[in-house]
Amino acid sequence: MFGHIFYELTSLRPALFPLFLFDAALFENREWVWARSHGFKGRNETIGFFVDLTGFLATVFYYLFIFSVGYDHGVGTALFIFFSLLGVGLLSTPLSTFLFKGNNPIVWMISTLSLYPLVFFIAPYTSWFGFIPMNH
Repeated sequence: MFGHIFYELTSLRPALFPLFLFDAALFENREWVWARSHGFKGRNETIGFFVDLTGFLATVFYYLFIFSVGYDHGVGTALFIFFSLLGVGLLSTPLSTFLFKGNNPIVWMISTLSLYPLVFFIAPYTSWFGFIPMNH
């Protein structure tokens, strides 16, 4: 079983590191959304809407990507990626808090903006449930 999972991961290998970056950026975006919901608001409501919408769209992309990987490469591969992302997130969260001394709006901004190019880089590594031919 694990041999099959690791074989399937070879076609996803170029997307794994950007996927880990996406997961970390999504965490920072969620931190910003949480802070906004608890009173950390700027003067521009449009930026707040952009932050919230980005978080929503990125979360939808995240789960659809995992399910689509399961469709293309098997449930085992999707679960392996999901739990790998969960593990990396559990390790990177305290590291991020330590490095940036807690909440850092600059990190939130960079992370939120980085989600869009990461989506465009990661998206071609799945067929999106057979609707889009894979390039790899």
